[in-house]
Amino acid sequence: MIYKKRKIPTRLQALLALDRRLPLNHPLKRQIAQQIYDRQAGFAGELEYDKYLKEFRPSYPHAILHDVTLRQDGIYFQIDSVLITPNEVILSEIKNIAGRVIVKPNPLQFIKESPTGERAAMRNPVTELERKTQLLTKWMRERRIDMPIRCLVVFAYENELVIDAKSPVDILFTYDVPIYLRQLDVQQHISSRQLHTIARAMKQSDCSFITTPLAQTYKLDPAEIKPGIQCQHCDHTGMRWNKGTWHCPKCQHLTREGHVEAITDWFLLMDNKLTNQQFCNFIGAPNRHIARRLLMSSGLQLVGIRKSAHYVRKQEQEGEAGGV
Repeated sequence: MIYKKRKIPTRLQALLALDRRLPLNHPLKRQIAQQIYDRQAGFAGELEYDKYLKEFRPSYPHAILHDVTLRQDGIYFQIDSVLITPNEVILSEIKNIAGRVIVKPNPLQFIKESPTGERAAMRNPVTELERKTQLLTKWMRERRIDMPIRCLVVFAYENELVIDAKSPVDILFTYDVPIYLRQLDVQQHISSRQLHTIARAMKQSDCSFITTPLAQTYKLDPAEIKPGIQCQHCDHTGMRWNKGTWHCPKCQHLTREGHVEAITDWFLLMDNKLTNQQFCNFIGAPNRHIARRLLMSSGLQLVGIRKSAHYVRKQEQEGEAGGV
């Protein structure tokens, strides 16, 4: 059973928004395009993993959560995929690396080699998993969950993989995952009820890490970012409000929801809070009364009164699960 599906990562969503709203001749355009390419490749690798995992249909109860972010001792840690079986919790670290990957010993290193022969050390996925295992173990103990944790490093596509060192975790390709999982010796360590209680606790505790708005990250002047509502049909920026509907003057497309993406863009790019006046200026709302109505209907939370009033995104409450 899938408890949490995978969504487009917030950072990728922010980069795409920034790319849409930067002028074509902006000096950051090439850098942003490269980051989008890298992150889209990583996301595609995770979706490839998800596709193969669908082939895993065991007779015993299980739970799957994709892209889980938990917090322990004030530290956020993200897990690409979690599989909970009656026997153990399995964490998968998914990598989408082009070219050849070489695993070297003493110390354990992962080196990527391009088709031209250039080599570069990549972040060690085993070390990443060890850190996440320590944090997750503590997270579970605080909720009286006693389960062993197994870790997998999964490469999304068929790289040439040269392993010169014994790895403390299994290294697989995505197409190997269903067969690998079916061959596990699964004992009845916990009941079906306990398993689903753990999955619910993990889903409740999943917390999206709020990233710094990209205007701050790249030290951009707000004037460098194009305001306005962008048409979903022709990409024109500058839809106009008319009788309860946003109208595109270029292609004549009409929508009542055009401001929703613009609000998301604001929080991803500009600031973690939004005033009525800022909203009017950013989207081109005709007056503050219409702006207030649109903001109130967009699922935002109003904080403060009068001059200090502003809107923030509603945060998911971190669930406190009981014992299992």
